[in-house]
This record gives sequence, structure tokens and C-alpha cells, in this order.
Amino acid sequence: MAPLKELTAAFSAAIGHRRYVLPSLTLAAGALLDVGMIKLGILIDADGPFAYLPFVIAVAMAGAMIMWWLLDYAANGRSELKGIVAIERALDDLSSYFDEGISQVFNAVVESDADFEEWQRRRAD
Repeated sequence: MAPLKELTAAFSAAIGHRRYVLPSLTLAAGALLDVGMIKLGILIDADGPFAYLPFVIAVAMAGAMIMWWLLDYAANGRSELKGIVAIERALDDLSSYFDEGISQVFNAVVESDADFEEWQRRRAD
């Protein structure tokens, strides 16, 4: 498991500036649910079973937003990695072609002066 510092850094990178807005959104959603429940008559007794329901729903909404943001971050990272893998594969192919060309030009067997002159001409090109 990764150290806590790396986990918090990944969380900060995934959520970004939205991590500052999240507590405010949670409180606002809880307050709106609280007002709505009072208007509908559901939250009459402050000591009743529904007293903490708006807060629980707001925290669940905040958790859902965090999970959505982390999923978005992971999907973006995956799409970036696909591009990197494609570039790496192309560079590997290019490197093999380059090695093959170098071995053909510089490791050629010289059997006569004409072959040597042709080899020097190809090497100069």
C-alpha cells in the first residue's frame, strides 16, 4: 500500500481545486435538505429518527462526487497512458529499423575496391 503522503497527493491531483468547494457543497446540500424536510413536515422532532438524515444524505452526495471525480481522473490517466504506449511502440519499431540500417551500412563485407567505394558512398549519404 502506498504511503499516506502519496495517497493525499494523488487525491489532491484528482480532485484539484474542487476539494475546497466540497465542504461548502456538503453543508449547502444538508441545509437545503433540512429546509425541505421541515417544509414537508418530515423533520418535526429534532430528536426523532430523521434528525440526521439531511446530513447523512449530504455526506453520501459528497462521497458520490468524490468517487465520480476519482473515476474521471483515472479515466483521463488511462487515456494518456494509451498514447504514451503507442508512442513507445513506434519508437521501438523505429529503433529496430535504425539498428538494422546501421548494421547493413557499417558492417558490410568489402570484397573489392568497387564495393569499398560503394560502401563509402552509401555511408556518406
